[in-house]
Amino acid sequence: MKNPIQKNIDKVIELFDDRNNFIVIYTTRSRYIREETKELLNKFNIPYHALVMEKIRADVYIDDKNEIW
Repeated sequence: MKNPIQKNIDKVIELFDDRNNFIVIYTTRSRYIREETKELLNKFNIPYHALVMEKIRADVYIDDKNEIW
């Protein structure tokens, strides 16, 4: 795995620290590697309130790939 984008982590931390936000990490990673995903989030000090192993509709995404299909 590549290292995460630090400016994205900084933004998540800022939003988390605001306390008016509920941070949900959405990922298309397999649910079978949920614990590994949580370990990576902890390793990189990425705060969150919930982890969902699928992507759904949202007002804002901070996407580490930013791929256009």
